[in-house]
Amino acid sequence: MSKRLLILKLEHIGDYILSLPTLKTLKKNFPKWQINIVVGAWNKQLAQATPYVDKVIIFNDPLSKRRINLTKKNYFYRFLSSFMMLFNLLINGKKILSFILMLRKYSYDTAISLSTKRAPAFYLGFIKSGVKLSGLKWRNTEENEAKKLLKIIRQLGIKKEYKISLSDLNIKKKYLKHVNNLINKYKLINKEMIVIHPFTPIKEKTWPIDNWITLINIIIKKMKNVAIVFIGSKKDSKKIKHLVSLLQNKDFVYNFAGKINLLETLILIDRTNLFLGCDSGPLHLAGITSTPIIALFGPTNPKIWGPVRKKNVVIIKEGNIASIKTSRVFKFIKEFIR
Repeated sequence: MSKRLLILKLEHIGDYILSLPTLKTLKKNFPKWQINIVVGAWNKQLAQATPYVDKVIIFNDPLSKRRINLTKKNYFYRFLSSFMMLFNLLINGKKILSFILMLRKYSYDTAISLSTKRAPAFYLGFIKSGVKLSGLKWRNTEENEAKKLLKIIRQLGIKKEYKISLSDLNIKKKYLKHVNNLINKYKLINKEMIVIHPFTPIKEKTWPIDNWITLINIIIKKMKNVAIVFIGSKKDSKKIKHLVSLLQNKDFVYNFAGKINLLETLILIDRTNLFLGCDSGPLHLAGITSTPIIALFGPTNPKIWGPVRKKNVVIIKEGNIASIKTSRVFKFIKEFIR
């Protein structure tokens, strides 16, 4: 009789991408296990394209909010974080209770909070399961998040660990066709394409718009046969449209924000010559492609959240991403685009 495993992965897009090596490792080591995973609606498409899970359950967790954990010694932040979690519990009590009652309808052999954060571990206590695992004890260690997640499941006696790549996902042909149509429509096939994700949901992690404008003006002026393709959510589309309107030359500058879904974004990044962006979901999407990455970091720790493979450049100004100079970014772009 196959065992039943429940995984809680309630955070955002980048967090889910970083969990993919762990999901693959679980399925490869325990192929007969039925693996159910709980994700937010924003990760539904990615989860359904992941061949290493058998059932996807959707829950938009009000406790898993985006916040910046600046440092272990920032006691004010820790107090504020605990207060906000309690506040969210109170105002979202009915929604959270319904989710807990749903979880308790079933029994599992193993339940895992595949996270180093406290909110998913909170729900773990309500699940009927013989074995319960979380990553809380690695919460404040300076190690890549994907490696931390693998440590959680090593407690199950994992014999071999696996890496992840774009080819692991089940991507529908219609998504491939849509990306190809866009590339052909805008005649990008023979261009050196730079995909840029300029805005993140957190202000402190976002390089200022004036910096982006200056950099892109330099790229267009000094580089031949280059196309700039912006990506982002529908909410980002208007901000990117405004950014483009301020450029000196708009030739071969394209705004794909809101026009392609997550999996199509992943395909597009894989088809381009360079990805440039800050610490957010698309950066982690780029991490499972073969495309070179230039990542801009400020308050978050690139040792934990940065890309780990080769062909990457991480530029960091601790606590102040705005102070990263455009000239420095352009210097690295020239290493990939000639």
